[in-house]
Amino acid sequence: MLLTIAILLIPQLTPITRDAVVHVLTRVLASRHSDRQGYITQYADCFDGQVTANGTVFRQNRISCAATFVPLETWLEVRYGTRTLIVQVTDTGDLAWNQIDVSRAGARVLGLYRLVNGHVDRRVTYRILSRNGGGR
Repeated sequence: MLLTIAILLIPQLTPITRDAVVHVLTRVLASRHSDRQGYITQYADCFDGQVTANGTVFRQNRISCAATFVPLETWLEVRYGTRTLIVQVTDTGDLAWNQIDVSRAGARVLGLYRLVNGHVDRRVTYRILSRNGGGR
């Protein structure tokens, strides 16, 4: 909605201000769909059956993830090698700014399996597909 309002206001701005607004909007839209690097970890088994931040019950055998760098219910495309996972952010957590915490089912889709201490910790590429305005 904010983007729509800004676009409607552009004709009313001075040329210098208009160019600045167009530049910022172009960068925001381009970065929204660009590839980013991050790390992926797997939820610990102790969280199975617990309620997530968006109110759903977390299950290891269902595809879901936690991330703190996007609002809840944002859809992400996560890639590891040749495999791709489309997943919705259903939880937050004590995570690094570029860390995605996935369920066991999500890790298996990416071909990542349980390592030492139950953690999967691999570098991945992700892209934000859609953002939900609610949440955080």
